[in-house]
Amino acid sequence: MNVCMVGYGMMGVWHSEALLREGAGLHTVVGRRPEAAREFAERFGYKK
Repeated sequence: MNVCMVGYGMMGVWHSEALLREGAGLHTVVGRRPEAAREFAERFGYKK
């Protein structure tokens, strides 16, 4: 399963951590601030 995360705040962190534990494919992050979304994607290993 590939996942797209909308937002990178605390809920995004919690959901990403849970999805990683379950082995989901973290694919895309979107948010209002592109630089913050890029940093979040790098932190959790999202593809985009």
